[in-house]
Amino acid sequence: MALVLDQIKKKYGTIDALRGISVALKAGEVVGLLGPNGAGKSTLMKILTGSVEKWDGTITYKGADLRDSLKSIQQRTGYLPENNPLYEELYVLEYLQFTASLYKIKNPPLASIIEQVGLTEFKNRKIETLSKGYHGGAFRANGLEFFIPLEGKIDVEKERLKLQEELKYANGFLLSVQKKLANERFVSNAPDQVLANERKKEADALEKIEVIEKSLAAL
Repeated sequence: MALVLDQIKKKYGTIDALRGISVALKAGEVVGLLGPNGAGKSTLMKILTGSVEKWDGTITYKGADLRDSLKSIQQRTGYLPENNPLYEELYVLEYLQFTASLYKIKNPPLASIIEQVGLTEFKNRKIETLSKGYHGGAFRANGLEFFIPLEGKIDVEKERLKLQEELKYANGFLLSVQKKLANERFVSNAPDQVLANERKKEADALEKIEVIEKSLAAL
């Protein structure tokens, strides 16, 4: 078998993202992961690509253990996520201003950038309300900000401050989601799909916090 997963488990706090996934795939097979929001599909893909490192179980790729041979396996694999890593609850213009401030980009030509990606009429709308295509536009706009020359080299302390700001924001977002999930009236009245979406937001926020904390520890 080319890829073998044996009893893969992953927790975010008290949340079980994966509960013992086992599968064996042959070389050349084309497979799909199907399941509702919050089922753990994205978490499993992030484990396979090494984006998430803390998990239980065993994964081997062509006989090589994923933990022991991560770098060499990454050199032979590719991963294209469907969703862009955006702060959904921010407005388009607000998001670009926020990311520019994190990287100390002074006076970026945001109006021009937003026009280039076709989002001028949506600049004052929340990202979560945009279509899938316009989501991509917001992500491209974020990338275009970095074609503007930075004033000086970003040092370790500035990088630390940026990550601390991201961590503060992510913790605040997590708290807001957890407060909603702790509301008995909301939980009892909300449709199953809405609850699943909120739990996915919680799991995603916990994962983002884990990644930021790991980056801070590496500085």
